[in-house]
Amino acid sequence: MNILVIEDDPDIFEVVSLSLDMRWPDADILNAPTGELGVQLAKTEEPDVVILDIGLPDIDGFEVCSRI
Repeated sequence: MNILVIEDDPDIFEVVSLSLDMRWPDADILNAPTGELGVQLAKTEEPDVVILDIGLPDIDGFEVCSRI
């Protein structure tokens, strides 16, 4: 399973990543700290799940969601 976490706060990403890893230890967890990178990774990596922050530094999560 591929999981993409689009989150700019490293502390939040760490908590989310650890939680996901405890539940699905074989999952590949990718992080995108910006919306633009998140859109690119969603297209190239084709994740099974996307966890998306609404308040990103470059574009908001709603725009990211519509692009994905």
